Amino acid sequence: MNRLLALVVPLALLMGTGCVVEAHSHRPVRRVAYVAPVAEYRFAGAHPVPDEIGGGWCPEDYAHVHDYQPPQTSYVYTDDVYYYRGPTVVWYWDYHPTLGGAYCNLHGRHQHDYYPRGSWGAGYSYDRGSRGYRWDNTHAASAGHGRN
Repeated sequence: MNRLLALVVPLALLMGTGCVVEAHSHRPVRRVAYVAPVAEYRFAGAHPVPDEIGGGWCPEDYAHVHDYQPPQTSYVYTDDVYYYRGPTVVWYWDYHPTLGGAYCNLHGRHQHDYYPRGSWGAGYSYDRGSRGYRWDNTHAASAGHGRN
């Protein structure tokens, strides 16, 4: 009887006080790493690349994506795409081939209204320090048959 009384009295006290007991399971919490959204800006056609990003020109003629927003000047934003409508001012250094297959004989830094592209543009590299395109006119000598 004492055992029964020892169980009933605490149970009665709990019921009288309004204490509620809830059972909790200890399941591991699944944590997901937060990934910041990547900003993408859609461009259509060739356009200048900001100097902070690397400079030069992006020669893509079709719709494409970059992770930088273009400057507010010289761009038109239509149908979720940026179109460059500014002047085409591309800086070159020294002697180099031109768009029409001829050669430009100007020395030093100068500008043209076209950017290097296609087969004739393959020998160019953009120099970030001088902010202009340089043409690498060196080529490896090919082995040939000499005359004795």
